[in-house]
Amino acid sequence: MYYLFFDLDNTLMPTNQYSFLKQINYSYHKMHVDIPNRKYHISNIVSNYQRNIHYDRRLYQLLSQLNFPKYIITNGSRIHCMLSLRNLGIMNLFQGGVDSNSLQYHELKPNIHPYLAAMEMSKLNPRNDKCVFFDDIPDNHYIPKVKLKWITVLIGTTYPDKQKPSFIDFCFPDIYQALQFFIERQG
Repeated sequence: MYYLFFDLDNTLMPTNQYSFLKQINYSYHKMHVDIPNRKYHISNIVSNYQRNIHYDRRLYQLLSQLNFPKYIITNGSRIHCMLSLRNLGIMNLFQGGVDSNSLQYHELKPNIHPYLAAMEMSKLNPRNDKCVFFDDIPDNHYIPKVKLKWITVLIGTTYPDKQKPSFIDFCFPDIYQALQFFIERQG
């Protein structure tokens, strides 16, 4: 069986296009230090996500067609991950995830720890099951490919075949094309 592991930012959604994320860092900070007004700061964060990240029907339909367990591996925070997945309309398609709240800072991607934590969470059998990892950062593919023997899929960057790093199996300009490619080959 295949297990699919997805990065969130600039993989499942175009995070670099969301300028509001830089602006709400203040609210994240205030949420933790301004305890009497915590509900206000949380409400501000949630409403910013609702205003700026919208349901992605195409992404939902493509992910729904992949009949394999799906997990998130992100260096982002849990609240960012949950609000993003919910507003994209794809949260119910994922069985779980590993985020920055699950790990120490020095354990984030490209370190091996998030990949191992995701494998443990999924309860896959490493001898029989195959893992496919989707991420936008080339360096994040090295450990999964070389150490764990995962299939690696780079999103957002393409290389001529002779220039593609050996630890990247596939490259696609966007997640939609990558998902379509795997849908066509799943059965």
